[in-house]
Amino acid sequence: MNSALKAGALTLIIVAIGFGLMSFLRDDDGGPPGRGTGNGTDNSSVVEESRTNNRLPEREILKSSISGVVRDDAGTPLPGTKVTVHRLEGGSGIASASLVAEKSVANDGSFRFDDLIAGRYRFQGTLTGYQSHRAEVTLIDGVSAPEVVLILTSGMTISGTILGPLGKPVADAQIAAFQERVEREAPLQKRLQVLLELQEMQEENGIVAVSDSSGFYQIAGLENLSYRLQTVARGFSPEEKRYIPAGSTEVDFELEVGGVLSGTVQDPGGTAIADALIEVYRETGTQDIIEIIQERAMPPLATANSDGSGFFEFDQLGGGSNFRLVTRASGFQPRQFGNLMVESGGSERVDVVLEPGAVIQGTVYDPLGSPLENARCKVNPMGARSDGPPIDLTDSGILTDVDGTFTFDTLEETDYRLVVSSTNFATYQELRIRPSSDSLSIQLSDGAAISGSVLDAETSAPIIGAIVTVNDVADVKKGAVTDGNGRYYVRGVTEQRRPIAYVSVTATGFMRSGNVQVEVTDGAESTGQDFYLER
Repeated sequence: MNSALKAGALTLIIVAIGFGLMSFLRDDDGGPPGRGTGNGTDNSSVVEESRTNNRLPEREILKSSISGVVRDDAGTPLPGTKVTVHRLEGGSGIASASLVAEKSVANDGSFRFDDLIAGRYRFQGTLTGYQSHRAEVTLIDGVSAPEVVLILTSGMTISGTILGPLGKPVADAQIAAFQERVEREAPLQKRLQVLLELQEMQEENGIVAVSDSSGFYQIAGLENLSYRLQTVARGFSPEEKRYIPAGSTEVDFELEVGGVLSGTVQDPGGTAIADALIEVYRETGTQDIIEIIQERAMPPLATANSDGSGFFEFDQLGGGSNFRLVTRASGFQPRQFGNLMVESGGSERVDVVLEPGAVIQGTVYDPLGSPLENARCKVNPMGARSDGPPIDLTDSGILTDVDGTFTFDTLEETDYRLVVSSTNFATYQELRIRPSSDSLSIQLSDGAAISGSVLDAETSAPIIGAIVTVNDVADVKKGAVTDGNGRYYVRGVTEQRRPIAYVSVTATGFMRSGNVQVEVTDGAESTGQDFYLER
């Protein structure tokens, strides 16, 4: 693909993400119509009937295991390494990642994950003092899974000293390093590429070091990149340094006396709310949209839980920044206070009153009427929002329990979009649904199926391990991986008002085939949907 085509493709991707971001800030009644769309004015035991006489034939779902090992660059096993595995949905451009499982490796560095279905997976090993290592594996039906080998290297370091206002060392300060994802003075196209890394940004918690009794710190396991350093210590103001290259030494911080922010968390009747989670985020006041996106993706500067009297206190603020305070508690609506100024050495107080959370709850059933476990349920407010918690750009919703039930109990009294999805069934969507004391009953239908082959356009040879992606309702994607004969089968595709599904295919070494329209019918299989990919 030449540079012009790549630039065009990137522009299209960025525009698509931009529309997604804007959807958080505008009314969303223009969303794609899906199953069960309605005005949501009556939530009383609504059942979405499945077409039980239009059932797709049952197909065996094969499950496999993937094993691997974690070593250092000298071949020595690294016990204690945490390995996480995410399933990747979507093509090779933008792929959403959902956590499947995580575990610590055995003493010999080995690990194994069972009951995995065909698809793309990302394995990542992390261990303090080492660079994390990622590996992507495509699991193909009928093809033996390769062993995953994760090699962790000690990497580079950044070191320095943390001092207080009188020049004395500060012990137990936490220094976190975050990747700088946009170069200084980068052109607009390069800056916009940060939008492609939203999920990675929100998943990044930083590589953390703690200063010793002499104030010395060393952050290890860094890649050969530039980093944003953030220092937090009890009793001192936070500090930040930007664009620090890995390998740097004598990166010293001189911290001012900390400012104090305290308060209480209560319900409207004045009753204390214990164990509420209070988070403080830094606000720099920048007007640069790319910087704002990066800032909103950062983890909280500090967290606290309210005590039995509802009291909380932070003493590590100040430093010339504004702060955003976010409070959450089970069964209550979250609340946010922005642009809080806390001077170094000063004190401020914020008393938080949380309104009881409104509820959307229900039970999800499969087409035969049995409770459906692990269906993914998401609610998003429709319309502009001026307050509330920070927007989670990677909200993955909640999963139904073994009884098929789900509960959202921290909602506001407003309109929501409810989306319920499951890999093997059609997606349910309800627009402008409002919280209610009534419980929803949602029965998913089989949906439609799409099948065919992916072939080499020049030789007509089957392409093994190609990724087939179907854009379903809202942000839901259904997909499959071609087997050892180049065949694929995707089910659970939703028949919408316009019974068209958009299918794209990617394969290593081939050009992408994107957004081909396929007509679908609930309960029926659209066969012979073959794709010929060019190199």
